[in-house]
Amino acid sequence: MIILLEQFLAKEEWRKYRILGLLERSPFFSVAKQEIMDQLEISNYVLKGVIDALIYDLKRYQLDQAIQLIDEDPFIQLKISGEASSESLLESYVKDSLGFKLFCSAYLQKYNSVNDFSVRELISYPIAYKEYKHLNRFLKEKKLQITRKFQLVSEDEQGLRLLLTELFSRIFKDELSIYTGTDTYLVKQQIAALSAEDFTRHQRTELIHYSYVSDTRIRQGHYLKETILPLLNGETQEQLCLSYFFSRLPESFAAPEKRAFTNFYLTRSVKLVDQVTVWSDWIKDYSQQFITALTEAFPVIAIHPEKLAYFNQRLDFLHLQLSELSLGYEALQPAIDISYFQQNYPEILVFCRQYMESMKGTALYDKKKFVFFNYLLLIVTTFPKEALLHTVKIYTDFYYGELYNQFIEGNLVFFQTAGASTTDNIEEADILLTDNRALGENSPCEYVVWLSPPRPLDWANLGQKIVQQRSKKYLADEKGD
Repeated sequence: MIILLEQFLAKEEWRKYRILGLLERSPFFSVAKQEIMDQLEISNYVLKGVIDALIYDLKRYQLDQAIQLIDEDPFIQLKISGEASSESLLESYVKDSLGFKLFCSAYLQKYNSVNDFSVRELISYPIAYKEYKHLNRFLKEKKLQITRKFQLVSEDEQGLRLLLTELFSRIFKDELSIYTGTDTYLVKQQIAALSAEDFTRHQRTELIHYSYVSDTRIRQGHYLKETILPLLNGETQEQLCLSYFFSRLPESFAAPEKRAFTNFYLTRSVKLVDQVTVWSDWIKDYSQQFITALTEAFPVIAIHPEKLAYFNQRLDFLHLQLSELSLGYEALQPAIDISYFQQNYPEILVFCRQYMESMKGTALYDKKKFVFFNYLLLIVTTFPKEALLHTVKIYTDFYYGELYNQFIEGNLVFFQTAGASTTDNIEEADILLTDNRALGENSPCEYVVWLSPPRPLDWANLGQKIVQQRSKKYLADEKGD
């Protein structure tokens, strides 16, 4: 899938971002120069120039303390502090890109044409026009367009506002300078009326940008004619929507504008799920269909009725949120690395993949990245691990005796998320954890030898062994079926 943010990048910025991403995802934060050249189809001479430019950019964006590149021929190595990532660089590149400036200018209706944009921004017209054509080709897939009069338009006004909110929340975050060209008194008053206590900082940022985006579109005369969802709670609308913010609208458009604003607010946080009083039938249908498939795949969850009821409510809310995501949402999200779930929750991962494939042609599949990942998270955070996973039992037997064994077992709680548990019966154990190799060789199960006290490497070895045992059990069940 083409990532929306990458569409704004020039070739050189794209190359620099890709190199940093390759290093970031490599096992030892090191990649051979030849591998980079092969993947990007560039020469050694070009690679050297790109690396030098990347180092300069990290310093220019004040990321050089968090991200450092080390050229140790024949490898490029990455040193990171954990305070920034390749996504931080990508967002900086997008913010400074010609394509994004063009996009924002069209949204704000600052200029009358591409020529006007090029003259006033001191950019060569052929370069500006080429970028305009490139950007429009991608926007067309999302049912958006920058017109010849240099205005951002869409047949789906609500979808346009959602995309702008998603994009600006990610790029600008708490910075609101893009909106300062107009009188912001009304929108600031409307934002002040929003309760902050039920929202994370990300959700709060989305609400603020949505308010500003709505204000801008209303000022420009782009009104909502209808909304995807019915009004989710009339009482909340009365409390939330300030009359003087919406009174400037023609009467026929005020109702859908208030409805859209209220619905966006209510679908930001699951903490507000109890305030939703109107549920569409299709939402309930999607939820029931998924629960039926899940209980068939994992029958044990049926003995947890309270958790199943909670899961159903969260599932309804998740499906509700789908309507408040733009068509560009999928392309705006970074790639999701599912290797952790592949190792720790293979059964659930396979189930979610197969279920999403069965939903091709539906609204769920149109936003499959969001749905798939949230299905996965909702399952693993709701139900007990033993109801979902093949449990791996660990028996501890160290030279230092029972108290030391108890100490180690107490620290194995970490591995419960991977479906591991301790046992005091060696006969039912899948793994013997010990400091004695001879004891392990004579045991009826797999074994892991630790030093006492254990090193980080010892913990990693145990984690790998748990994954191996889980995989064996899963494959054995697959063959049995």
